[in-house]
Amino acid sequence: MDIQTRKINLIESFLHLQSESVISKLEKVLKKESKLMEVNTISNYNNELEVANERIENGLFFTQDEVEKTVLGWK
Repeated sequence: MDIQTRKINLIESFLHLQSESVISKLEKVLKKESKLMEVNTISNYNNELEVANERIENGLFFTQDEVEKTVLGWK
């Protein structure tokens, strides 16, 4: 089933709901998802890249070898 069909089915199911509590729960889930999507804007992504580049330029990073040695020490 493709995504469009799934969304239509979900909307149809939602329209038949009679329970206030179920509708409230669905609203909370949608609000939470909306907040997560806001975090992933291009602007925020570009800001994260700038911060990461600054950290690298300042030597604030771990090499692959350092990470592997640390992980091996966890066992």
